Amino acid sequence: MRFGECKDISTELGKCRENAIRAALCLYVGNGATGELTKDQANRAVRIVLWCLFSYLQILNKGRLERKMQIVQNLRSIAIEAGGGGGASHIKNLEKNHGYEHDQVRQLAKEFPELLMVEILKHEHGGRTSEVLRIPVRN
Repeated sequence: MRFGECKDISTELGKCRENAIRAALCLYVGNGATGELTKDQANRAVRIVLWCLFSYLQILNKGRLERKMQIVQNLRSIAIEAGGGGGASHIKNLEKNHGYEHDQVRQLAKEFPELLMVEILKHEHGGRTSEVLRIPVRN
């Protein structure tokens, strides 16, 4: 999750392992156990932390979606300005001139294909291919 769909909150997600360890120790002490931490106590701690994490994500998701949609609208505006009526902008220019990372643009195009698409352009005279962000044409 830290490196995929929740990359934007990876720092918070990284704390889950530490929190599961703390929860396991609380369960251990709370049960008055002696000796080693049991597999059952560790599994219960992980379930508790996952429940907390998913509850946390439900709270955050509305704001995360609103931020993503704002970025999508910004990218669409940039593409319209750069591409005239066609609505296209080179991805390298989005990163260089506007601060949008290549992977971020590609991920948003995957998540919102009805609003954005990434197209690979091959030049007729050879050379490197270019990746272009386009606004899909609606039928």
